[in-house]
Amino acid sequence: MKKFILIFLLLFIFTSTACVPSKEPKSLVELRGKVVDVIEKRDSETVPDFYLKIEKMDSKKPDLDNYYFLDDFFIVYLIENAHSLLFSDYLSKDIAEEKITIKLEDVLVEEKDVNGDLENVITAVDKFYPDYPESEESYEYNEVNPGCPEPDYYHRYIRVPLSYDHPEWGEFELYYELCSDYQEGKSTLLVPTDGQRTFPQVGWADRYKQIFNTSLNVVTYEYRGMYCSDIPGFQKKKKDWVRIYESLNSDNVIEDMENIRKDLLGDKKINILGGSGTAMIGLKYLSKYHQNVERAYLMSFFKDAQGSSESGIKFFNEFLEKNNLEKVYSEIVQKQKVKIEQLLFLIQRLLYYDQDKAVQLIEKVSQDDLTLYDQLTDQLGTVDYFISSAQKYKPWAVVFMFETNIKTSEKGTPDINYPFYKEAEPLNKLAGKGDIPKKKFDIQNLENISTEVFLLAGTQDQVAPVEETLKIHKQLPHSKLAVFKAYHCLEGPPETKKARNDLVDLFFLHGSDSKELNDYLKKKAEQIRFQGFVNK
Repeated sequence: MKKFILIFLLLFIFTSTACVPSKEPKSLVELRGKVVDVIEKRDSETVPDFYLKIEKMDSKKPDLDNYYFLDDFFIVYLIENAHSLLFSDYLSKDIAEEKITIKLEDVLVEEKDVNGDLENVITAVDKFYPDYPESEESYEYNEVNPGCPEPDYYHRYIRVPLSYDHPEWGEFELYYELCSDYQEGKSTLLVPTDGQRTFPQVGWADRYKQIFNTSLNVVTYEYRGMYCSDIPGFQKKKKDWVRIYESLNSDNVIEDMENIRKDLLGDKKINILGGSGTAMIGLKYLSKYHQNVERAYLMSFFKDAQGSSESGIKFFNEFLEKNNLEKVYSEIVQKQKVKIEQLLFLIQRLLYYDQDKAVQLIEKVSQDDLTLYDQLTDQLGTVDYFISSAQKYKPWAVVFMFETNIKTSEKGTPDINYPFYKEAEPLNKLAGKGDIPKKKFDIQNLENISTEVFLLAGTQDQVAPVEETLKIHKQLPHSKLAVFKAYHCLEGPPETKKARNDLVDLFFLHGSDSKELNDYLKKKAEQIRFQGFVNK
């Protein structure tokens, strides 16, 4: 496996060239080629702002038919992720040295104008391999880019302000969708979307319904600024970060959720289901609009940026102490054996799913053995790419990281939160100059929430420890906190994931104090690793 183990599938509207009527489109069963040049689009202001020139790998001699041009955002971005680079950094440079090879299946090619010359331009692909032949990882194009549906009963667009604080800036269309078996009159569940989202939301109402095996109607939306909720101008190469912050911060998202509820249900109440970042958005919505929510099911999250940031530091320090690595890690930092920012990035990724390997990585680096360090960098990518890619392609993620992270480093020394705080650097600089508010995520007035809330937490959760959920539980007057021996959002082990899904309908249909829900937990406690309820 190469670097796209952790690929983030970003979605943007891409700029296409004007078609020149000439030959009929040419269909290729397969195209195997290598990227040999990056060509800037003349007068382009959006991303991607270049063409990739691809030479057929089996070409015998230079010829026009041996070269193809590609500017499709979705394929370009996945190639970038597979190789941890930004093609825009290679304008007027030699990209051929990187030996980037790809395979495309069921390709459609047309002659189109590329900066004044007729070239073979790839206009459609069914399947692609971004790192062929190094990896067999492939992607179905229609899954990566499902497109924006035409409006109908299940796929809806509502006009909302670009910024609720600046209505004079105008409006844009926000996309939301209903599950395909939506029934009027049935209880409806809204799954919030947070600023970390990079997948398209088209089709996710049905996916959430299937994942959580719920009988309720399910509704979700595409985060403002993303593909089907596009805001014109936000994909420019030179970004107006003040305007982006004012338009994409979570205060706006809360109002979007309320507008969706009113558009769909009028004065009827909705239910909320969220985990991690989406639970933070859900709780923030409750803090303002709890009177419009029947019940809320929230997992593994924080109420403020301080808890989010400091918990990561605390967990990492405890991890070092537990594994007797404090002195070893300190020596690595002092001696600068490797780039500390990259080492922390790799450790942070491993803490999600393989803590034993994180121990091994630190030990190997301390022994000047960089084999595993290099191997993991090859698999997981570089921290520099993680940061620069988000700043180029994901303005909503930059805003979300700004809102949910505070600076925790001492004297500029990088810490485990470094990638997330650094990702928000454009906004941190503006806040430092007073151009935007320094306001961070901090949900207030929880004691006023009248909604029944079911909270879930895992004792093995390295992201949101139980004590953070307990802080929220103590402030909510109508909450119940169930704790499991499980990881983040009860995603693992499999038995806790199944319990998480089973509990969704039990809670929304019967409530947290119901016989149905409590009998389920009592009878299956050992099997599902249920640790019990936590008192306030």
